[in-house]
Amino acid sequence: MGQRVVVLNKAIFIAILSGIASFSVSSATDVRNVEHLTPSLSKNRSIEPVDLANDDQFWKINRQYALGQYDKAWVDYHKALQSNKCSEKLRPYYMAESANCQQQLHKFKDALKSYQSVLKLGNIPDNLRARCLHNCGLILEMHNQPNQAVNYYHKSILYSGTSRILQIENNAHIALCLKSEAV
Repeated sequence: MGQRVVVLNKAIFIAILSGIASFSVSSATDVRNVEHLTPSLSKNRSIEPVDLANDDQFWKINRQYALGQYDKAWVDYHKALQSNKCSEKLRPYYMAESANCQQQLHKFKDALKSYQSVLKLGNIPDNLRARCLHNCGLILEMHNQPNQAVNYYHKSILYSGTSRILQIENNAHIALCLKSEAV
């Protein structure tokens, strides 16, 4: 049973990263909630699910992240990026995951710079762009910069496709930012 859960979670993760599906955070841990997957029509699919599925290094490091070993995961993502062990197609994903580690380690300025570096790359999938924009908004919101955060949330909505969850999250944060400005 444990093997099937890992494979299923890996398949869900690939589908989400490639823009084929989206799901709520709570459904990620419960195999019975697979029916909550919804199709996403990303305009820009520069990566195929098979690219991530075949990248054993990415999954090894991602497992460290999933286990809460953010320091180790960040070091390994960074090493992979520095040594060019990841393909150019997967580079944005390694960079974004590295930024996620920095965010989890409360290195918010570094994480923000890393997300912005991903966004400067030319051809990245819309769903990855939307997530990076959303995370930039979160960091700015946490550091009392609601105007800048709202700009990132608005941009994230533009790239979120049919990901209702991300649209709802962005709209909720926009409302919180506007409310904090009014106070």
